[in-house]
Amino acid sequence: MTASGNDRRAPTTEQLRKAIDSGATGGKVNFPDPAASPLGTDAEAGGAPARPGERAQAYAAEVASRPAAAPARARVGRALPMALGFVALIAISAGLTLLILL
Repeated sequence: MTASGNDRRAPTTEQLRKAIDSGATGGKVNFPDPAASPLGTDAEAGGAPARPGERAQAYAAEVASRPAAAPARARVGRALPMALGFVALIAISAGLTLLILL
């Protein structure tokens, strides 16, 4: 997509909002944001909707700025040791509490 002002193939503000809400831009998880006025609505109501080139530029900037996601296995690999450590901490605390009470 080009950033020219006449490009009608530029993504709509709705497509940009869906890309953001779906997590495709990496800025959030895949869940819609509750919005009183969805992206682009204020500008359209004010009589100044984004031109095709501006929409293309915004879409490219959002998608290009997506950080590399960590593989799911790496996230699980960090969670398991943390969970085991938490369980061990509780067991140690319970054992010390019993020793103090006895």
